[in-house]
Amino acid sequence: MKYTPEEVKKKLTEAGLKATQQRIVIYACLLADEGHPTADKIYDKIKVKNPSISLGTVYKTLDSFAETGLVKRVNTGEDVYRFDAKIHGHDHLFDTKTNRIIDYEDNELHSLLEDYFARKNIQDFKITGFQVNITGEITEKNTIKNK
Repeated sequence: MKYTPEEVKKKLTEAGLKATQQRIVIYACLLADEGHPTADKIYDKIKVKNPSISLGTVYKTLDSFAETGLVKRVNTGEDVYRFDAKIHGHDHLFDTKTNRIIDYEDNELHSLLEDYFARKNIQDFKITGFQVNITGEITEKNTIKNK
């Protein structure tokens, strides 16, 4: 989905961030990329049209986005975070052959996890949400569907 610069600015200010040109460019790039990009990938996409933005700025900006809840960090176990602008509750399937991350929404899975942890009653720990990253390999092209 493509967002206008005004929509991007609004999302930034709603998150409590100043809508600087660098933040607008970085966030717009992330919103347009459904592939859960790394900071390096975002930098590679924006550097030609925005040569004054450094890789360090992209990293710091993405960290501030994650701290304010504007984006989620996705850990694939590769020691490199990828970023997701879709912040509503959903999980991820990580294809280890292609390094592709696929959004996966399953209310039944979340209900099972909520019930399980409610029964366990973990002392001194309040669960505020779930984010499941499922690792595997896609066996057939484009056959993954949410249930």
